[in-house]
Parts: sequence; structure tokens; C-alpha cells
Amino acid sequence: MNHHSTSFLNLLTGYLTDGLSADEHADFIQQLQEPGNQLLLEQAIDSLAAEKAFNGAGNAALKARSLQRLLQQIDTLPENQETPVRPIQERWIAAAAIAVMIAAGAWLWFSNQPADNKGATITASKAGNDLEPGKDGAILVLADGRKVLLDSMPNGTVAQEKGAELTLNNGTLQYNVKDLPVAAQGFNTVSTPRGRQIQLNLPDGTRAWLNAGSSLHFPTAFSGVDRKVEMTGEVFFEVTQDAAHPFIVKMNNSTSVEVLGTSFNVNAYANEPAISTTLAEGAVKMMHGQQVITLKPGQQGFTADAALKMKEVDVSEVTAWKDGRFELYGNIKDIMRQLQRWYNINEVDYQGGTENRMLVATIARSKKLSEVLAILEKTGTVNFSIEGEKVIVKP
Repeated sequence: MNHHSTSFLNLLTGYLTDGLSADEHADFIQQLQEPGNQLLLEQAIDSLAAEKAFNGAGNAALKARSLQRLLQQIDTLPENQETPVRPIQERWIAAAAIAVMIAAGAWLWFSNQPADNKGATITASKAGNDLEPGKDGAILVLADGRKVLLDSMPNGTVAQEKGAELTLNNGTLQYNVKDLPVAAQGFNTVSTPRGRQIQLNLPDGTRAWLNAGSSLHFPTAFSGVDRKVEMTGEVFFEVTQDAAHPFIVKMNNSTSVEVLGTSFNVNAYANEPAISTTLAEGAVKMMHGQQVITLKPGQQGFTADAALKMKEVDVSEVTAWKDGRFELYGNIKDIMRQLQRWYNINEVDYQGGTENRMLVATIARSKKLSEVLAILEKTGTVNFSIEGEKVIVKP
């Protein structure tokens, strides 16, 4: 490591530990403004992480990955010839500031830490009526209009209709279908309220995981030239291979995806800024109006106003919800939308401009709301209180 690198590393260490003099602080900020220091900052943070120089629970590889993703997002901000954009130098300063925030403790990794190492949770006086995490459960609407609440159903047969037997086994709803005439086929809908999730095995063997606040509408037996379903919310699909019968997922009147046999995640919540499809394996064709793109594994297609765009993503982060984790990244409003669905939070009150604060964290979805918020408070970025089914976010 040369003298310049050593100097920069020492300044970064001093900044993170509040050990810089006024002159050193000014020197550090000046160096952050130099675009050529981007690689140096990344290397310095990696070095500090490897030496365990950061306080709190951390993971060097995940810190580096989060930093890389943040820098990529800054670097790929859309250029618009008609609207002035920030100079490259300003973009780098913003990226550096976020990276330092992460290194200083606003990035947290708690998903695999022992429960007794999590630290204090929000006190009872602050938490009020704490909210439990979501659990397996859903509402099944049969073709004849009957509704079955799956939350309280024991394992075993939950319904039979027109030759189809529906069984529940530890949170998985299984369709067992005999050969049915086309006239006997109907449509079922499985929906998960806020605070519920479910795995569903469709009549063709395709598996679908429904996140909280989602729904899937599908036939009791697939027939014809394709296998078509409709969804809202967020669903992860593992589609059974059938080259003669494409599997089509319709999100709304203008957006859909078509596959033969593959696994992918679709996020189509009405209160999210975009509809996205993230491919884990195989190939997916995503359509939006007259636009069509084909995704490869590790790519995400998403709607942006009237356009259909594509980018590289970390699939494990997008699908973390299915594996029992929150991969929280973005401003607090983005994060709280996820928590609202899983903990059935009715209202979030943002005070003091907190809705634009940035947070990055990995947390197990099995935790109570107070525990999740206590972990997020450790970043020093925001504070929380719980009042019934309302969460208040404060500076």
C-alpha cells in the first residue's frame, strides 16, 4: 500500500471513530471529492472490514456487495439532455457519503446472529402493543364462490371440487387433479392478507410462493395452448417445464411475462413505483404494452413510466423474503412499505424529513416488529415508536 493509500485509510479510520482534527476532517472531505479515489475508498473499506475495525455486527463480503450496488446505482443514474443532471464529481461525492454511512454502522447484518446478541429492543413503553411477525396463511376462494380460511386449517384435505382435491401440509397448499373435462374446470384464487404468506403447488406442478398482500388467480386444471395465471403483489415461481404450453403470468392489462420452465420473482404491488420481474434460472420474456425484453439469470426487467428497462441485480437479495429474510435497502419509506405488509402496520408517520433517510440492513423476518425497529435504530439514522398499529419515525 503506497503512502497516499495509507494516508487515506488512516483518515477514513479517524473519520469513522470521530478521531480527526478540524484540518484532517477538511482534508478527508476534500479527498472524497476526487473521482479517482472511488476505488481507493472501496479498497479501504474492504481492508477495514477485514481487520474488523468497524463496530457492530458486520460481514465484509456483504458490506462490499452493498457498497458496490450503491456505487453502481449512482453511476447509472439516467442522463437527460433536457434536464440538468449532477456532474460526475457530485455523483461520486453522494456515493462516497452513502458508503461512509454504511461503513460507520448504517449497514447492519443480523440475520444469522444468535438471538441473545441482538442487543436491546424497543422498550415496552415505546413499543406499546408490539406487532408479531407474519405467518403462513391465506384465503382460498373456490370456483363456486366458497371461501376457505387456511390460517386455522389443520394439515389434510381442505376442499374438494370437480375432481380436484386440495390439501394443506405445513403451510403449502397442494392441488391434486385427476383428468377433468374442460367443462368441469373452474378458477380458484388464493390471496394472502397483510401478515400472511403461503406456498402453493399448482395443478401442473409449478410451485408459487405468495408474499404478504398478494393474490394468484388460476384454473383448477390447465388446458389449451398455454398455462395462464393472474397475480397481484409479489410471487416467486418455479415453473414446471412444458415446451408445448408456455406459462404466462399477467400482472395487469399491459404487463405480463412468458416462460417455458424457469424460476423467477415478480413484484407488482400497487403501491410500489414499478413492476419488476427478476430471473433466477432459465429465461423469461417480459412484455409491457408493445415492448418485449428477454431476461437472463441475474437480470431484472422493470417498468419505468411507459418504458420497459433492464438491469443486473443480486437475485438472492430480491428473493430474500421467500427465504425468511428482509434485505432492506433504500430510503426509509421503501423499507417501511415492506414492514407494513409483513407486520400489518396500518399507518406510518414520518417526522422531521425522515422519509428520505437511507438504511441498509439484513434482518430475519421471524422477529417481532420492536426487534426489527431496534436493530434499525442502531444505525443512528432514525428512531421509532409504536402506537398500536401505527409506527412513528423520528430523527
